[in-house]
This record gives sequence, C-alpha cells and structure tokens, in this order.
Amino acid sequence: MVGLKTAVAGQKIGMFGLKTVVDGAKIGMSGPTTAVAGWKIAIAGIATAADERKIQLTQIITFKIEVKIMAVSQITGFALTHLTTGAHNKFHLDVNKAIGNATAAALHVESYVDEYTKKIELEGNIVNRKTAMASTVDVSAADSRRDRGVGVIMNVTVAHTTSIIAEKADAANKLRQLLAPYKGIGGHAYQKETAEINGMVAVLSAGEGATYAAALGLKDEVTALKQANDDFEKAYERNQEEAATLAALQSIDSRELRTQIDAIYQQIVLTVNALAVLQPSDEVTAFIQKVNGIIFKAEQEMGSSTSGGSMTDLPDSDTGGGTSGTGGDGGGDDGESPL
Repeated sequence: MVGLKTAVAGQKIGMFGLKTVVDGAKIGMSGPTTAVAGWKIAIAGIATAADERKIQLTQIITFKIEVKIMAVSQITGFALTHLTTGAHNKFHLDVNKAIGNATAAALHVESYVDEYTKKIELEGNIVNRKTAMASTVDVSAADSRRDRGVGVIMNVTVAHTTSIIAEKADAANKLRQLLAPYKGIGGHAYQKETAEINGMVAVLSAGEGATYAAALGLKDEVTALKQANDDFEKAYERNQEEAATLAALQSIDSRELRTQIDAIYQQIVLTVNALAVLQPSDEVTAFIQKVNGIIFKAEQEMGSSTSGGSMTDLPDSDTGGGTSGTGGDGGGDDGESPL
C-alpha cells in the first residue's frame, strides 16, 4: 500500500510537472501578445503625430488667409438711414462721381450704374423741388399785357363814338356793336380769354370790322394784340409743362426711392469688396479709399461713427414734393376796359 501510494504520488508529481510545462507555454505565449500591443501603441503614436501635423497645416493656411483678407481694402459699413434727404442725395452723388472716375467697367458694376444714376438724379429733383413755378410770373405778365391791348382797342372805339368827325363816329358805333360779345373778357379764365381774344382779332382783321378798325387807326393795335395773345399761349404752355413736372415729383414716395437707391449702393459695395479680394487693382483700391473718405466725411457732418450708438438726426419725412401755384386756368386780372 505504501508502494502504491508512492506511485500515485509520483503520478501527481508528474502531473504537476506537466502543468508547470503548460503554464510555461502560456507565459511564453504572452510575449508575442505584448509585442503586438507595442506595435499598436507605436502605430497610434504615428497616427497622432500625423493628425497634429494636419492640424498645424490647417492653422497655418487659415492664418495666411485671414492675414490676406485683413490686408485687403474694403468699403466700410455706413448707416445710410440716418442721413437727411439732402445729405443722402449728396452722399450718393459723390459715390456715383467716384464710380465715373474709376469707370464702371473697372469696378464691374456696369449693370448697376445706369439705374443708380437715374434714381439719384430723381432724388435730387425732389430735394431741389420748387415751391412755386417761375413760369407763373410769366403767365401773369403776358395776361396783363394782352388785357391792356384789349382795353386800348375798346377805349378808342368808345371814345370815337362821340367824335365830331362823322365818318369816325359812324365807324366807332358800328365797331362797338361788333365788339359787344367781348366786353369784360379781361376777367375771364385764362383759356377762355385766349379763345375770346382770337375771336376778337378775327373780327377786327376781316370784313367790315377791319374797315372800321382801319378808320379809327387801330390796325397796329390789332396786330399787337394778336402777338400778345400768342405770347401768352407760349407762357401758358411752359407753365403747364412745369406743373406736370412738379406733379410727377409730388407723386413720388421719397422713402421708397431712397430705399431703392440704398439697395443698389449695397450691391455695388458687395461687388467691389469681392473684387478687391479676388481681382485687386489700383483702380479698385483707389475707389475704395475714395468711398471710405466720403463715408468718413458724412459721419463727421452728422456727428456719427460706424460704431456709434443711436441717432436722432432722422431723414426728412416727406413723401414727395409738395407744391403750390400750378398756374391753372384761374382767370385774368381784375383790370377791365370801361366799355
């Protein structure tokens, strides 16, 4: 039994040895695993270095782009809505003049400049609109002159009705009857009086009327009256044209107009600023500097800055040009012949 136990113990010892060998194999196997893990760490380190290199390159490129953009001249922002109507028009006139000096082609704004110019001129007409028409004075003077012509003929005719020369007295009485429909025409409306004087001149220039007028020595007066009536018509036509112009200005919404002008200006600014980055040139740079100078001056005059706070100098609230004195068919003066 002792021997058997010993043998069995020997087997255990043998088995223990085998287990130890197996454990040794496990330990041996862990070596390659550790080595592989080391390669993974090394590869990860290389990847990390590459990523850092990419980050550095991206930062360098971004920095260079930012520096380049910072070095390019740009038209600065400006609060156009803070300008009065007059200052607003002057600002855009100056910018438009700068475009002309640089040429629209050099600035690539050909598609904007014609409409920009047209609307600026229209706004200028509103700013400088007249409160009264100069031609109204001409109409009044021409009307007064023809009224005096009518008065002379009427007065001479009446005076000769009591002439001691029978032939003149007869001619005067007959002519007075022919001219009766034209009594008091000096107080009629302008256009009505014009038609009546034309009729009166026709009576005095043909048939018996011409004979009677010649007997009283009125031929030159009739010729002068016709000329005076023609002069009035020309003055009246000018007055109508001026009234139409003022009426057109009065119908314009000036706020809407300046909004349209500002929108075109912003498109010009965007175009030129982009051009300064993509295709810089001496003309573009000079234009930008000029416009920035115009902006700076405008800010000085209204006591503002591009970074300033709220403004109190609001634009004019007009919606067009209020006018007076249209010189319509209002009537002649109060003077009248004694006939």
